[in-house]
Amino acid sequence: MINFEKAMPEDITNIVSISKQVFSKTDIEIPEGSNDYEWFLHRLTSGYLFKITYNGLLIGSFLVFQIGLHNFQLDRLFILEEYQNIGVGKKTLSYLFKRFPEAKVWYVDANPSWKQYVYFLQKSGFFESTCREKDKIRYIKLTK
Repeated sequence: MINFEKAMPEDITNIVSISKQVFSKTDIEIPEGSNDYEWFLHRLTSGYLFKITYNGLLIGSFLVFQIGLHNFQLDRLFILEEYQNIGVGKKTLSYLFKRFPEAKVWYVDANPSWKQYVYFLQKSGFFESTCREKDKIRYIKLTK
């Protein structure tokens, strides 16, 4: 069973460990802070840091930031490789849309080299915007 809970300070060490595992097995550019305990700890107060568990086992995490009255940003969604492609990402998005019903616009910034993630976003109804920041492309999903 997949569950989503707000992360607590005692979860950070395990979240960093999972982040390191996920990003060390890819040839994509590793996102800033992905291996940094302090970076994740700071996100507990600057955004909403969630943990993803499967049958009680921590398998991933994601961040949400409210960047306007009805605008939210999804950041750092990562899932252990052995739990990818079984619907965890889809269930994560479904959870987000229910958890934040006030959100009308969702943003995700993704590096074009993150091909699997970009494919997931597009399959989930996000579209590429013309907004680019450094080496990232912004994807947008309108929910209402």
